[in-house]
Amino acid sequence: KIKLDSAGKWYAKFINMVKIDDPKLNYESKWATLTFEIK
Repeated sequence: KIKLDSAGKWYAKFINMVKIDDPKLNYESKWATLTFEIK
């Protein structure tokens, strides 16, 4: 949960990184961004 207690424009960035078993790679990552406004 994220508590947003004030109005305004918001930008949130999320990154999920998981170590993987691959001789050529170390991690797998998934990225997402979210922008919105609370009035």
